[in-house]
Amino acid sequence: LITHDEVAVSTLSVRWVSDVDGELISGNPSSYGQAIWVGDFETYGPHQVVLETEDENELVGSDSVSIIYNAIPKISDVFIDPQMPSSSDVLTCVPTYSDEDGGAVSVEYTWSFPRSGQSIQATTANNFKSTLDLQTVVLAESETIECYVVVLDEYGYTAEMGTWVRLSN
Repeated sequence: LITHDEVAVSTLSVRWVSDVDGELISGNPSSYGQAIWVGDFETYGPHQVVLETEDENELVGSDSVSIIYNAIPKISDVFIDPQMPSSSDVLTCVPTYSDEDGGAVSVEYTWSFPRSGQSIQATTANNFKSTLDLQTVVLAESETIECYVVVLDEYGYTAEMGTWVRLSN
């Protein structure tokens, strides 16, 4: 909200400027002094956004705010290898994911077996894969084995996806 003691605020010029993306928008405030900008950045990450206002005498007032433009992580694929496992195999679950702002992510894996009602949080997991030795699990014949992946960014936003294979006899 912009005020001026000597002129109508609608005659002032305003600019929203990001320290990363440069000028975002310029124009004039409403007759009530409102200068509205709806966030539309080009670059993910932290921004220092300044609202500058200038009158006809080139007197400038400004204020700023810190904003983080966060990209929500995305998972494009989850793959289990081998695709036709036997009860003596070690399965590997590999997600393909991205976080466009390059922020820190953590990846959680859950292996589940719907027929027997079991679920295991992965203990041999990292951000790139999780393995499961089927010899350590009691499985039903022709059991479906699911790997569910959650990618979590540093601000708490998540992407989730899973896939499954069936145990061959």
